[in-house]
Amino acid sequence: MNFLRRWFGPKQRSVFSDEAVGDEQYDPETQEMILSSFDLLEHMSAKGESFEKERVVSHFFAGEPRNVSRAALMFQDLAFVTDIPDHDRLHVVGRALLSHQWVEQTMPLMCRLAGEFELNYDGWDCGPEIGPDQQLTILN
Repeated sequence: MNFLRRWFGPKQRSVFSDEAVGDEQYDPETQEMILSSFDLLEHMSAKGESFEKERVVSHFFAGEPRNVSRAALMFQDLAFVTDIPDHDRLHVVGRALLSHQWVEQTMPLMCRLAGEFELNYDGWDCGPEIGPDQQLTILN
């Protein structure tokens, strides 16, 4: 996930250190995902984005087709919308109120679930703010 840090990284030193987040100790990949996500939130904030309403959040996974299918069923059971655009790719969509707390809770969870299903977690992206009654859809 170094591309997020390079692409969205501030010109000045980040206010988020490269040390472990809070009292938690994470593997290097999870730690980098957390730090890159913080950088993405900083970038969005600098552009004037609001974090007061929920957004559509997409998570991306890749792996063996059998593992992708198993993970898709699990995410559906957790009330996520899923799509398998290619036999080895999984697109998981949910809604979230973005915050540093969301990053600290969600990134370790997604990385852990990816590991449990022998998938690679390729990161996340978000769309515009959504209302409470709007349905989640995946656009191809």
